[in-house]
Amino acid sequence: MGYAFVLHGRGFLPEGGTLPESQVETNNAACEAADLACIDEGAPLVVYPKGEAAGAEVTLWPGTVVGHVLSCRSSRTGFYGTKLFSFRWRTTAGRVYWGKGLGANMSLRSRPVKKPGPARRKVCATCCHPFPCPGVLAGTHTFRPV
Repeated sequence: MGYAFVLHGRGFLPEGGTLPESQVETNNAACEAADLACIDEGAPLVVYPKGEAAGAEVTLWPGTVVGHVLSCRSSRTGFYGTKLFSFRWRTTAGRVYWGKGLGANMSLRSRPVKKPGPARRKVCATCCHPFPCPGVLAGTHTFRPV
């Protein structure tokens, strides 16, 4: 289920269903809780950047601020010069997300950035001693990356 909106006293859902106006707040609170849980789990979610400059707020559909834009760049698509924007943004908890969308105030499907792997280090292939190995300095051992 998605966020509902009210028009002429009736609640409408993005899937095409309707709700009584009294249930719209409850539905939207449940959707917001699910989106905040996605951020805690590092799952993909849809957000709305409020600007393209670094530091602009990133919000959920009802306006809850969940982070800030780190960087944004645009690229042209092959469809009559349409621009596509790539955003990197950081949650208030410190997790970094990225996504592509049509620009500020438009929906942005974002995914968490993969964490970098551990730094590779060199060890001696003969004795597994880290650099500097006395055998390598003497010319009797060789290094291999781990």
